[in-house]
Amino acid sequence: MPKSRADGVPQALNMKKILGHMAGYFNIGVFASAKAAKFICFDIDLMDKELVLRLIDRLVELGFPRDRIYPSISGGKGYHVEIFSDSPVANNILFKLYRAVVDDGGFDRHKVEFRPTEGQAIKLPLSRHYKTGNMCWYCDNETLEPVEAQEYVFQIKPMKREKFCRLVAAIKLKSNGISMKNYRVRTREPEVLGADIDNAPTIREPHTRHDLMLKYGRWLRGCGFEPPEIYHRLMDWVDRQDRRLISSTDKEVEEDARQIAEWMGKLPPGDKVFRRYGMGRINSADLNYILNGKNKTERRILFRSVLAQKIFGKDQASQRLIADSVGVTAQSVKERIAALHDRGVVTKISGVSGPRAVFGFFSTPNTYVSGDSVEKVLEEKDLVATSWDLTEKLEWRHLLWYYAGMMTEMLGPNMKKYIGAAETKDVQRLLAEVMDDSSGDGDDG
Repeated sequence: MPKSRADGVPQALNMKKILGHMAGYFNIGVFASAKAAKFICFDIDLMDKELVLRLIDRLVELGFPRDRIYPSISGGKGYHVEIFSDSPVANNILFKLYRAVVDDGGFDRHKVEFRPTEGQAIKLPLSRHYKTGNMCWYCDNETLEPVEAQEYVFQIKPMKREKFCRLVAAIKLKSNGISMKNYRVRTREPEVLGADIDNAPTIREPHTRHDLMLKYGRWLRGCGFEPPEIYHRLMDWVDRQDRRLISSTDKEVEEDARQIAEWMGKLPPGDKVFRRYGMGRINSADLNYILNGKNKTERRILFRSVLAQKIFGKDQASQRLIADSVGVTAQSVKERIAALHDRGVVTKISGVSGPRAVFGFFSTPNTYVSGDSVEKVLEEKDLVATSWDLTEKLEWRHLLWYYAGMMTEMLGPNMKKYIGAAETKDVQRLLAEVMDDSSGDGDDG
């Protein structure tokens, strides 16, 4: 994001900064807007010339002129293949082209990624990679040999937006390749089949994508579909939604679809499905990470962070939310996170904000991920259970109860060894509260 001047106005991307990028002092990356971008990049994460040339050939098959397809070396472990437009193209059109090339062309989405997005930038060419020191040259689109001549850069031309969109509009995406006749429908309500089989929900507000995927997946399972078909229908459903309302990356969406399909495959029609975001499972490695906290507040902050990453795909939260869920003040959370960060247990990625005059006001909370200095604390022989599952709707106000349940189930009588006598008593008190709460109003027992 652009740095701001003292008056809050973002600095311009001027020629001085572009020259700094080309001289290798720093790297400039660009995002798409929430609605559109002026280019598409196929971000290829491996040094496979044959794959890159096959991808370029696939674009040519779809009608894109070879002389408007510009590959470059990423500088790290792969290539970028880009097509430029003279004016912005809607994100859903760009993503349709990505699907036509990658999915229908038989490429792996994990190896060929869609860029740029609103949340994921792509580094501009003609820079020096900050890790490898390699120059990110453009390449010849037939041999992939680096082109180091200045003249080449000035010959790069964008396509007319109208032609770009016309070519994409003419693409007919293949079906998911799964024939309905290969599936034995075992529903007890045959009337739901037929014309209404794709009567799926629609995303109408942000942060509802995962909930709706779960509901749709449960409904598909209720119709008797097996996991492969559920997965493909979920992915097709996501592609029909307004991408501006989806903040997750393509990888996160695809992984969610796979997990949901797998969960649904374990449920016969009519069984209860987890109501929100599925299951959060804490394993021994997660518990070891949590035990890197030096006191109970740090351990509970780490537990909350692990649970958030398991269920939501990332831990992005304000210090006030963290404080409320672990039962301490925001100042205490700030101090404990700073201590965890200093020890390398937690990496804090600061949120971003922008002034109203330029971007329209926005602000995002900090994101937390594990650090690179996690010590080995847990001894496997002390485990009573190798994992703990959250199998109910997540309620942050119940986080301490979850924490107590997890510690008791996984460590049992060995808790005192890792968290001390005082917190062990606190955990027992929390469990007693759960029992009292579950006994119901007016129930003395």
